Amino acid sequence: MLKLLPLLQSASLRLTLLSLCAALAGCVSGADPTAMVPESVRLARKSSRSVSVAVTGGQKTNPLWTSQVSNEDFATALQTSIEKYGLFSSVIRGGGGHYLLDVRLVRLQQPMLGFNMTVQAEVEWRLKDGSGRVVWTETTNRPYTATVGDAFVGATRLKLANEGAIRENIKTGLERMSTVSL
Repeated sequence: MLKLLPLLQSASLRLTLLSLCAALAGCVSGADPTAMVPESVRLARKSSRSVSVAVTGGQKTNPLWTSQVSNEDFATALQTSIEKYGLFSSVIRGGGGHYLLDVRLVRLQQPMLGFNMTVQAEVEWRLKDGSGRVVWTETTNRPYTATVGDAFVGATRLKLANEGAIRENIKTGLERMSTVSL
């Protein structure tokens, strides 16, 4: 071991080891928007009005660290879900809808390690009408567990758990929002 110490002090060896670590960790990827769209949503009612969506609180994935959920990917999944299930007549990208749906990812509680990885996502929902008046607000807090059977590699399992937690929150948020008379 002591004979290796001078080798580790070599700048080229440190760079090689750092590059190797980066290459191995490079498989970490962010959440996939299509995987965050629920397979089914039961809506109590639908609105004939349009909506714009704004998402905050997410983080871009650092490929050298852990999988995260970005604002852009969450917004894409949410917009796709609203369109797929017809909660509103249309989604206006970039603003200008009859309603504005402000969604904030408050917390994405992730495990560091584990065979079964459960991610808990807390999401604040706020729907405003054209005058800026809040017509509905809710907080959802839904977990999702990805198992070794879902993915052997831990980084992939964490990504699947992230996607599942956001998917469950989108489903719950849309179902609860559909009970509001707009």
